[in-house]
Amino acid sequence: NIGDSTAANFREVMSVHIANLISNEEAILRLQAEPPMFDRHVKQLAWNEVKGKLYGRVLHHLRNHKCPADPEELVLRELAAADPAVDPQGASSLLFVHEATAEERKKHEDPQMSALHAAAARGLPRVCARLIAEGLDVNEP
Repeated sequence: NIGDSTAANFREVMSVHIANLISNEEAILRLQAEPPMFDRHVKQLAWNEVKGKLYGRVLHHLRNHKCPADPEELVLRELAAADPAVDPQGASSLLFVHEATAEERKKHEDPQMSALHAAAARGLPRVCARLIAEGLDVNEP
C-alpha cells in the first residue's frame, strides 16, 4: 500500500529522514559489495526471545497498523541506528534472528511474521531492499 510510504505520511524533520535514507542506501551498497557469510543452521529461538532485538522492533513497526507514525520512517530509523559492523552470525543481527525464528514463523499462518514479507505487504521497497541485502531469503515461503 503506497499510502504507508514515508512520502505519503512524513511528519518529522526532513533532514533526519534524508539522513536515514542515505544510511539505508549506504548499508545496501556495503552489503551488496560484501554479502554476509552465514551458516543457516542456527539454534532456534522462541518467539518471545525476539522482543527487544532489532528484528523484533523492525517487525513490530511493520505489523503495527494502529501506530500513527510512519512505519517506513520508524524502520529506517531503527536500521540507521543499528551497528553497521554487527556480525551476521551474532545473536543481534537481522539475518541471525530471522534464521533462528524459522520454525516459530512456520507455526503461524500469517506470512507477515517475516520482516521481509511484512515490508513487502506495506509497499516499502527500500526496506525490502535492505532486508534482502542483509541476507533474508526472498524465496522463503
